[in-house]
Amino acid sequence: MITGIEGISLILIISFFSNFFLYLIYRIFLKNRMDSLLGKIRAYEERVNEISSSKRRERISKKVSKEVEGYMSSLRSYVMMQSLFLVILYIIDLFIVFGYFYFNLSFPVYIPLFTIKSNSNIVIPGGSLWEFIASYFVFTSLSLRSNLKRF
Repeated sequence: MITGIEGISLILIISFFSNFFLYLIYRIFLKNRMDSLLGKIRAYEERVNEISSSKRRERISKKVSKEVEGYMSSLRSYVMMQSLFLVILYIIDLFIVFGYFYFNLSFPVYIPLFTIKSNSNIVIPGGSLWEFIASYFVFTSLSLRSNLKRF
């Protein structure tokens, strides 16, 4: 079992590199495909919006709606794939943390049912899990930031 400051540092490094790995997967495999789909969807929307006659606009929008829905479905599947990779990486990292890390975190205030008193210190039991969760709150924006600025 890895404890202490080494454990805290390693959990932060594991979560950072997992999220960075997911970001690289996005940049290498998904970004170009998602950009091309977004470009096609925008082109169809611009084509429909340029038509001034409302009847003709409705007719053209009905024609292209199946194609746009197909592109939207593909785009949703790519976003779902990225989220699925994120969940898989979280589960793998969680098993690593449960298997190799255990330490308690010191806490300044006693909170019943959350902290315990141990040798005149107030600690959070299972601190490695709480630190793992906090590190993913910090680093998840790295792996998913590309999706957040798109929509």
